[in-house]
Amino acid sequence: MRSYVQDYVLPFPVGKKYVLSQTCCNPDGGHSNQLAYDFAVYLGDTVCCMRSGIVMEMREDQPDDGGEITASNHNYLMIRHEDGTVAFYAHLMQNGVLVDVGSHVEQGEKIARSGNSGNTLSFPHLHVGLYESYPPVETYDLPIFFKNIEGPADDSGKLVADNWYTALDYK
Repeated sequence: MRSYVQDYVLPFPVGKKYVLSQTCCNPDGGHSNQLAYDFAVYLGDTVCCMRSGIVMEMREDQPDDGGEITASNHNYLMIRHEDGTVAFYAHLMQNGVLVDVGSHVEQGEKIARSGNSGNTLSFPHLHVGLYESYPPVETYDLPIFFKNIEGPADDSGKLVADNWYTALDYK
């Protein structure tokens, strides 16, 4: 088993503040078996790269209409890191991806605009997750620990739902 450090930064610009609408393994929401986070955002807000890597896959053709409840109708980005792990950014804005497949992106770089594509329950949010490898497999997700948060974490270091998080300077 790998040991993880706080190699990730919040997926929004330094100084921005958002509420965490859903946390890891939420039994009452859509994350019952996921080590993922949902941040309530505004349509068109900047999404930043949590860790440097290569853009492996993207989709940006779905409308920002809150979508139907299916697993495949959202806009997204997948970025593979040097250690083989893959970050997943979902519910991005239609035509809002700012990077190309195959390009190298740096931690903190602007990579997309937040949207309301796919199953967002009619309010824009940014879903982020981390997987062991590419292509990602839903049962092989990993916890994300952020090095630049201002806001509460539980005893295991995970963020807590319904709390505000500010992205601090990390350089």
